[in-house]
Amino acid sequence: MPMPFSDKSGQIFGFWKVLKFAGRDKNQKTVWHCQCICGKEKSIVISSLMQGKSQSCGCKRIELLCKSNTKHGMAGTPTYKSWHAMIQRCQGKGNHHSYLKRNITVCNEWLKFENFFIDMGIRPANKTLDRIDNKKGYFLENCRWATPRQQSNNTKSTIYVTVNEEKMPFKFACEKFSIGYSCARHRLEKGMTDQDIFTKPLRSWRKGTLMPNGVFVKD
Repeated sequence: MPMPFSDKSGQIFGFWKVLKFAGRDKNQKTVWHCQCICGKEKSIVISSLMQGKSQSCGCKRIELLCKSNTKHGMAGTPTYKSWHAMIQRCQGKGNHHSYLKRNITVCNEWLKFENFFIDMGIRPANKTLDRIDNKKGYFLENCRWATPRQQSNNTKSTIYVTVNEEKMPFKFACEKFSIGYSCARHRLEKGMTDQDIFTKPLRSWRKGTLMPNGVFVKD
């Protein structure tokens, strides 16, 4: 015979709020219909709630992971290494004295790894931490996980151009509009506008015109 139970309606377990009794499972354990703080609803066995095995629908997974590890336990992981390297650079260590001269700093929240982890999440494979605007420091709105190619196109010496109202690195524009880098640089040095550099047809020594997309059209 099933054991009697006390009404859990209205009680809070982690980020779950118990709404109502939802029956019993095959083991005669009570199941309660709950609502997560994000609004998602789910029926959960009472033991999972009482023992803290289920504390949210998954939307608070990273936050809960950080809270459950006072010492985060992530030392040595790629994510931690990126955070530690960021701190080291902004302290001028490892031949990064230019960071001090340029006043590149880490926001106060990210001085604690757990906060950085909540904002940025786990570092994706083949990506590293990158500042979107290299003139600014490290904070959520200015950082992303980027590929090596994205990073190489985003250094303090990167030349940016605006073509068809889209801002992009100079080298990327050369690839996108199929124009040789040396030719594009020559046009830039001649004083041509960004738009003309990458969209104006190229004259050829042959009788015709080489279009930016690489198609040769006879005159």
